[in-house]
Amino acid sequence: MDKDRNLDQRTADAEAWLDSLDPETTPAEDISDLRAIAKAVNDAAAAERHVREAVEIARVNGRSWTRIGIALASRANRPTNVMAHTSTLERDAVVR
Repeated sequence: MDKDRNLDQRTADAEAWLDSLDPETTPAEDISDLRAIAKAVNDAAAAERHVREAVEIARVNGRSWTRIGIALASRANRPTNVMAHTSTLERDAVVR
């Protein structure tokens, strides 16, 4: 029962703290840049799924791995390092 009472107390404390927050004096942080990253990651994952599905269809249609590889070649030659286009200072900040 102590666990239940402890949980009830923590819940009440959290609710009291949340009720004390005033949107006028507690500004929300702009996270649009982080949302853009998350969207890009989700879009990339969807694109990867699309590529896998297209490769499966090509194999079902009898395409060789050589021909599929040629179709994928332009993609394989692109830089894959997400940090490649950031400045040294930006990279150092991320590493720290």
